[in-house]
Amino acid sequence: RVVGDRVVLTERVDPDAYMRGIREVPASWEPAALRAQAIAARTYLAWRLDRGRSTFGERYGYDICATAACQVYRGGVGESGAAEWDVAVAATAGQILLHDGAPAQAMYSSTTSGRTRNFEDIFGGTPKPYLVSVSSPNEPSPYVRWTIDVTQAEMRAILREAGIGAELLNLRVATTADGDGPWMVEGVFTDGLRSWTSWQFRSLMNRHADDALPDDFPARRPDGRRYPTTILGPTYTVVRGLRYDPAITDGPPLVGVYSFVGGGWGHDVGMSQFGAQAMALEGATHEEILAHYYSGLEPSASGRYLPDELVVGLSFSEDPVEVSGTLAVSIDGAPIADGVEGTWRFESTGAQIRILPPVAFGVAPSLSAAATEVPSTAPLVVVVRPDGGGQVRLVVFEGDTPVFRTAWQNWFGGTIVFAPPGLRGGEGVRVAVELREGVDGPTTVVPVTPGFILWG
Repeated sequence: RVVGDRVVLTERVDPDAYMRGIREVPASWEPAALRAQAIAARTYLAWRLDRGRSTFGERYGYDICATAACQVYRGGVGESGAAEWDVAVAATAGQILLHDGAPAQAMYSSTTSGRTRNFEDIFGGTPKPYLVSVSSPNEPSPYVRWTIDVTQAEMRAILREAGIGAELLNLRVATTADGDGPWMVEGVFTDGLRSWTSWQFRSLMNRHADDALPDDFPARRPDGRRYPTTILGPTYTVVRGLRYDPAITDGPPLVGVYSFVGGGWGHDVGMSQFGAQAMALEGATHEEILAHYYSGLEPSASGRYLPDELVVGLSFSEDPVEVSGTLAVSIDGAPIADGVEGTWRFESTGAQIRILPPVAFGVAPSLSAAATEVPSTAPLVVVVRPDGGGQVRLVVFEGDTPVFRTAWQNWFGGTIVFAPPGLRGGEGVRVAVELREGVDGPTTVVPVTPGFILWG
């Protein structure tokens, strides 16, 4: 559907199909880690549904999104994940974590620097007793420790991309103890002071660095590959220093650098996914993993918190959306194709959506049929065999005046028989068939010759 200037693609699935489509961790991980992930993901789903749709969910018509902003989902209908993940989902079916009788906000992220963080120390607000700092050692992740260097010139370009034109003079991070609130990034500018939480400044850098300097950010890891984001998490400090630059020939070959020294990937709150894998490798059960990261919470039956069906928001794009596969397609609930293989393209035209079917599907409407003419005193029956796909209806004329039209009927291959009740042939009666590829497509009018008409 179209909302504003965006093409919105959603999927209706039952909770089990949704869970099988989650792609948060490698399916090759330890069974206990996979089961812990399945329960955490199902709990987050139940928490999200219990809260009701977000502002974007209300606008675009979905219950939960399919990205890391909610949970990474790659499809539930017609697609199955690796067998090990499916086993974990089935083994924990219907299990979630409850706090005070309601779904817990079971947050999780990829990696920590060796310890998770309190909820309020990252996002502010009211503390949550099951989202507190705990140790998370031995995580087998490449992102436990990292250093990202940003030169003064690069920082200037990023901040200008973010709408800050004043010159940055200094940048530092004020840290706090667990439970004492967020770490704060403090910037001294030529026009005054600015401050952000470390999570907010991470978001600013990630949003604008690759726009301002796409060749440089995200930066390169020591092995030459790029980091997943410019600043990976909220747990970092900033060290100001100098770096040798041999390209400078008209003065000292040094440039000012802000070094972000940190660890972890993600928000650091709740379960660490690599931490769960580390615990599983050491023999912990999924119940022990969940109890460690969520302060003793235990899996319980989901009860009323999981519905029979939910709507997943897959895409909200200003660009055309393409969907490939062997698909069933309908317009406003009316099927126009079933089992059609190929790529469908959906484009916004403003208030409406344009559907471009696969090349093999979108042939020009035409008719072919074989029928036998019988006496014209009998009721009117018309047999047609449209080529291609779309919608078709019968129109009956007396002279040049249309006296009867059937409702539009969807077709995709095969023969269609029209037998309007009470209509008979006779002198001056003419019959035509109207065809169109979709509800907004142009209509082709095809006069029906005697070979298409059965008078009987």
